[in-house]
Amino acid sequence: MLVRALALLPLAIAIAPAPAQGYQSPASLENRWYVAGGGASRSGAVATRPLLERPESAWQVDLEGDLVGEPLVWDDRVILECELPTRKRRLVVLDLVDGREVARRDFARAVARSALAPTLWHRDLIARIGNKYRRYRLGVTSLTEQRASEKLVDPGPPLRVGGELFVIANGHVECRAAQTFRVLWRSKATGFRGQVARTESALFAVRVKKDHGELVELDVATGERRRRVTIATTALGRSPMLAVSEHSVVLHGLANIPLVDGSSIDSLRYDLPLVGGRAPAVMARMRGKPALTAERWLAACGTSRQPMLGLGERGAEQFHVLATESSHPELLPAPVTIAGQIAYLSGVAIDLQTFDVRWRLAVPEGARAIPARDHLLFAKGRTLQAYRRAGVTAGGAADEKVRAWVTAFDAAQQRELQALVAEALAGYELVVADELLSRCRAVGVEEAWVQDRERERRAKARARRRSEPARAAALRRRAGELREVAVSTIWRALAVASKPPADRLLALRFVHGLAPDHPPLATAVRALVPEPLRPRGLDEFDVDEWLAFLESTRAIAIEFVDPPTLDDARRPTAEQRELLGLMQDWRADLVGVRSDRLLVYTPVDAPGGLARCLALGEQVCDTLDAMFEDRRRVRKQRRRMRILLYPSAESYRRHSSGGGHLAWTAGHYSASERLSRMYLPDDEHAFARVMPVFVHELTHQWLQERCPAISSLRAARRDPRLPGYWLVEGFASFVEQFVFDVQGGTHRTDDPRNSNLDILAHAEPAMLVDWSRVLRGSAIDFQRLDVTPRLQVGLGHRLGVRRALSSRNLFYAQAGALCHWLWHANDGEHRAVLLDLLVAHYQNDRKGVDLSKAIGRPAGDIGTAAVRWAKDRAR
Repeated sequence: MLVRALALLPLAIAIAPAPAQGYQSPASLENRWYVAGGGASRSGAVATRPLLERPESAWQVDLEGDLVGEPLVWDDRVILECELPTRKRRLVVLDLVDGREVARRDFARAVARSALAPTLWHRDLIARIGNKYRRYRLGVTSLTEQRASEKLVDPGPPLRVGGELFVIANGHVECRAAQTFRVLWRSKATGFRGQVARTESALFAVRVKKDHGELVELDVATGERRRRVTIATTALGRSPMLAVSEHSVVLHGLANIPLVDGSSIDSLRYDLPLVGGRAPAVMARMRGKPALTAERWLAACGTSRQPMLGLGERGAEQFHVLATESSHPELLPAPVTIAGQIAYLSGVAIDLQTFDVRWRLAVPEGARAIPARDHLLFAKGRTLQAYRRAGVTAGGAADEKVRAWVTAFDAAQQRELQALVAEALAGYELVVADELLSRCRAVGVEEAWVQDRERERRAKARARRRSEPARAAALRRRAGELREVAVSTIWRALAVASKPPADRLLALRFVHGLAPDHPPLATAVRALVPEPLRPRGLDEFDVDEWLAFLESTRAIAIEFVDPPTLDDARRPTAEQRELLGLMQDWRADLVGVRSDRLLVYTPVDAPGGLARCLALGEQVCDTLDAMFEDRRRVRKQRRRMRILLYPSAESYRRHSSGGGHLAWTAGHYSASERLSRMYLPDDEHAFARVMPVFVHELTHQWLQERCPAISSLRAARRDPRLPGYWLVEGFASFVEQFVFDVQGGTHRTDDPRNSNLDILAHAEPAMLVDWSRVLRGSAIDFQRLDVTPRLQVGLGHRLGVRRALSSRNLFYAQAGALCHWLWHANDGEHRAVLLDLLVAHYQNDRKGVDLSKAIGRPAGDIGTAAVRWAKDRAR
């Protein structure tokens, strides 16, 4: 649902036009949440890889006091602030992998009267302790104070970015050196309060004057005021909070702002650039925190009388309504975090492209999701809960190896930097030495060493020797190449070529994460690619795609179909002839790849798609084999299933004939040709969306061509007038909703976000296809179902008010949900009946496809039981 921004008097509020270019948020840091709001912009958006599938519980920590603010994360360390019953405050350092306490530090109430509001950068932590800022060093098992600022008046929450610390203190906005707390610049104006947030070039803060307030934009390098807008003083409260993106600034946590209609708001959004006199857009009075990316915002909006969850695009006057008090009301108060295209609203993960609810976790209401590495953290009250990506074994051998490599890489960077500092000081290049010392602190060089070099630098400054431009430029150039030097050092230390296969791939992935363009990396990965697939050169060699291919197919034995040649005296095989025909009709660079049960013909434009096809296809076959292992075997031959795999959606559509079946946008099985045409994208998010289609069509193909309980001859002669066609589409729709973990090689048959159950649970009874028609209908009857999406259904696992569905969509959902009920209800009481009916249909057995007769219940009762089952699962 799209609505226009609300215009509510007396504020005359509307969404502003598209902002001018030039506003950029600081690059969000992967696996790091280093200040409240995640990063310098406090936008709640980070670069950490999102969890597409439901994570599993990893660990939980129960603390002695109430948690304050948000957990901070930097690599493998988690920092918590809590307020103890003794009125003390405590900083606790935990290990991200297992929740083990690493260090703690207590502060007396007399010293720490207000929240410590820590900010983290590498192994340095800066907190507000009473009327001072203090810097602490995170050791292996300690939290050691390094330095304190002078006494300040009303110091605000600190924000560290690199070597700079941005604060509000003494009423001014200040930029200080993070190591020494020396003031680098101070705003001319006073009266600032609360927190600051910044983009690459701008700093934002709130100023309070006698008769009004101001949202002020300052130059991040000088502190000079650029722009401002006026805000009513009564709206500001004591500590207004900010979230900034390249297109908007959101003020939230404001005082209750009454409107003329009796409703209220407590958040305002200003589009950039700030323009004096322009009214803000209203955001609802909610407990949740917004999230902003470069292109969109996601936040509670509307008013206290009409709250909603809105998703707006940059510069657009309209926005999507994803939740209201009557649709997904549990999301309205949830704080928002965005990672990639996944938004976490407390324990609910939303795909922002499809608006699907990908998964749910039972976490405390109002707890913000903090993403870090393969983890999500949720803190509320005295409890911190950690969830981990399913299938990841924390603390295992692989995890320990990666930790050791990270330590070695950090040490390599530190050694190279220290050597450059020594060279800069020896040559009296003191400005360059300052720059390098700042980088030393950023990568964790011991503070004592840095301070010794700073004393040496001050001593050399008395000599008054001039800098030599050429030498300074050479040092800066080498400093710019330092990371690559450190990568080369760790590459040599890893000795990738000599490692066992699993460790070799782990090491290659590690180096790829450090430096994707490291020259030897592409050569090493290319050498592992099987010869028939190996690209000729490295000009357009995609290391990430080929690494994904090698990782996905590591446990799969694959062979290749050799194209016949003129010199080959042997008679070509059927596979060779087929490959040759496809090469002539489709593309000359096709390859034929065989796994245990699949034969895939494809150009190698998208190795990631090929890897996913082979890995997922074999896993689906494993699953189906296990489901039918107790059935009587009648099939004499089980040939490999043939798949034409296209490198792009456009290529798939161009080479696929047929009509407008919805699933055909990603793949379809042709029983008459005995092959499937598929498109599997390389992008992880896109693959997750089309994976159900692939599984659905592959299930059709497996039943037709490989099921041991079904005769190939009888399956090929199925009568299209045979009743019970719901079994064909229902079983494939049932299997497509399984949760397959390709990396771990496991699957679940009961997905809480099963879309078939979701539709059946929320559709009005009058919308459903009559259950007698479902159970008795043939393939011909199925083709007659209306495909026009005329019916509006509000879903539990898709946001937005309604989804348009056709009668055929509902048939799929009803049939799939019915199979789910037969398989799972009453501990699988009717599981054997489902398989027997399915086999009977494929065997063309008219008498064996009557579900009512098989379980002794009329069609209406069966449908009622399936709907009740779906509603129960939806809860």
